[in-house]
Amino acid sequence: MPMPALITDRTQADLDVLTRLAAKGCFLDFTDEEKSIWLGGISQLYALDGSLEALDGTLYTVGDDGVRGAYNTTDYNRVETAVAYLDAVLRAMGYVAGIGSIKTSWTVEDLANETELARYLGNVRAIRDRLYLSNDLPDSMGGLTLDGANAIEKALTAADDAAAKIPAAYIHSGTTYSGLMGVRR
Repeated sequence: MPMPALITDRTQADLDVLTRLAAKGCFLDFTDEEKSIWLGGISQLYALDGSLEALDGTLYTVGDDGVRGAYNTTDYNRVETAVAYLDAVLRAMGYVAGIGSIKTSWTVEDLANETELARYLGNVRAIRDRLYLSNDLPDSMGGLTLDGANAIEKALTAADDAAAKIPAAYIHSGTTYSGLMGVRR
């Protein structure tokens, strides 16, 4: 399984697109371009404006790459896939990050489960901490902002970069390094 492409650059403009589309209220009122942004698998959207309230508890339809101003099951599945990838990379090098269970099949119902949300963020934190990285992460998924959503995926990007550098830091022993002081008598 490869490392998925992570989204680390959500902007206010992305949130504005979501807000504008949600304000239209009815999918039938969308232009063809707006429909192409919105269409895809069913996910419950959370606006990344600091409130992280479900938009009136309504189910919305979102494309595979999602509406970037929202955080939905597509985002959770992508991040969990990245966590699984990084956990496997670290284990192959002899490091155990202390990851709990990994779930890459998030559904709408899971988004309301505080235990699942805490586990999700805890897995990201475990990967970050195992590599002694200092990336900020949100304290919880409640009140998630654009910066918080970006921070989650930036932490995993930094972890991937750091993990790739670990082999270069190994100290090797061999004829090049052993006995540099000569043979003692």
